[in-house]
Amino acid sequence: MTPQERAEEDRQRRLRLDAANAKAREDRDREMEEWRKKVEEREAWLKTPDGEAWSAEQAVLQAERRVLAEAANWRRDYLLIGVISRLAPAALEGDGIEAGQALEHARDYVRGGGLKRGESLTLLGGPGGGKSFAATAVLRAAAGSGSRKFIYFPSLIGALLDRDQRKSAPAAAKETRLVVFDELGGGYVKPGGLVAPLFEEVIFWRHGESRPTIFTSNLTDEEFKANFSDRIIDRIKEWGPVFRVTDPSFRQRYRADVVARKGSSCPGGYRKSGAV
Repeated sequence: MTPQERAEEDRQRRLRLDAANAKAREDRDREMEEWRKKVEEREAWLKTPDGEAWSAEQAVLQAERRVLAEAANWRRDYLLIGVISRLAPAALEGDGIEAGQALEHARDYVRGGGLKRGESLTLLGGPGGGKSFAATAVLRAAAGSGSRKFIYFPSLIGALLDRDQRKSAPAAAKETRLVVFDELGGGYVKPGGLVAPLFEEVIFWRHGESRPTIFTSNLTDEEFKANFSDRIIDRIKEWGPVFRVTDPSFRQRYRADVVARKGSSCPGGYRKSGAV
């Protein structure tokens, strides 16, 4: 092949390549124009009565799907994080949930940013006032924001006294992002005993690292102060709000309601009264 023939072949190859590139650009531009027209037509249709009705329906369906997905995730998670089945219906909002003082404090804790800021929330009050329910509702609301754990305080004390669990129990209590310490009670932490410094270490670490923490207890204010060291009490007070829940027992109200209805069942259990 002569140099002239080779040059002509190269020229023809470039022409074919240029033509192919031009055709590809035309096809791409045509597809973009068709897509733009479809978007405009869709936007115009969405402004019609039929389009607006369809949009509203889709919004409702999406909301329902989110609710169903959240409920499914909670059913999968609640036992894994230590929540007992009796508390599984807990939620900040929902059909059949009656808000008492404890649940209102829990809502304020979440919506007011205390949870996000790593503050504590302490709920004191007599049995049945909804404290554990409210604390569990916060755990549920915190899905997707880090690890969570519901710790029944007497069980934690038992673990701290168990030589085989003495290292793992404090580690989980310290490092989990959100922890509920439920039923802090008298007689579990004895002054000068082994448990007191271990629990104090947990509180010191969580307070220092701004880990959101919820405490519930049936103790009175005076009993609470008497059962824990001044260092723990001072940190809890500085860490976040301490509330006295004075609602009457939701359990008693539930039982009275059952009796009034002559033993008919309540499908929602304590969910109806929002308490445990």
